Amino acid sequence: MRELYWEEFKKNCCWDETKDTQVRKAWESKAAQSYDQYLYNIQNITRNPTYRKPPHITLEVWNSWQAKWNTNEYKQKSDKNKINRSNGVVDGIPLPTHNAGSASHLKVAFDLKRKIGRGPQHSELFLYIHTKNHNRVTFTNEKDRKIHVVFIEKWEQLEVVGEEAEDDQIFYDVVGGHDKKRRLYGFGSYTKVVPMINDTTKVSNYILEKKVGHEELRELVNHQKEQNEELNEIMKVKDDQHNKNRTT
Repeated sequence: MRELYWEEFKKNCCWDETKDTQVRKAWESKAAQSYDQYLYNIQNITRNPTYRKPPHITLEVWNSWQAKWNTNEYKQKSDKNKINRSNGVVDGIPLPTHNAGSASHLKVAFDLKRKIGRGPQHSELFLYIHTKNHNRVTFTNEKDRKIHVVFIEKWEQLEVVGEEAEDDQIFYDVVGGHDKKRRLYGFGSYTKVVPMINDTTKVSNYILEKKVGHEELRELVNHQKEQNEELNEIMKVKDDQHNKNRTT
């Protein structure tokens, strides 16, 4: 069925053939979202108050859906997802998770880039999106405020011991990096353009998470620098050899 829809999509749209993989990936993501929303609308008593079978769905398929929806496993997963979407609030009005409105985080980042004349740092974008009216002071919820506080603390401690780390790298560490589903807390669709960072490069984590002393921190940083220099030398030799072979 998926291939059928994909073929219909190709009949109505066209693109550069070299972008087939990217287009297919984007289409599958959007199709999955649309399908999830479609099933949600059918199950939701507000949007489908009569809870009747849609005329275009066969009885066999409808019965199989209902059988799955009535299992304990499905109900438990549904309840868990509902709590997650409500930011952990079981009863009452959940706190907002950002202040971007209906605009995607990618769109907000693009607009902010035009506004300040350069690409925003992770901490700048987070502060802009997660404070009321983008005032960079009043956070939408306590979790976001704590993340900002920890970021400032890590940045200041690295500065005190004379070690340098990029703001983006420090902030990446603070929010926990990409999770198993390649999501990055607080960045929404902007996560797609944030590269994953290997654990060995998270220098800022040594301060708060492993609580090492200043001298040990310097040794760890210097060791990382030495490894990077050795790697650069190896790459340089390989490049020189490659260029030499091309000339011969």
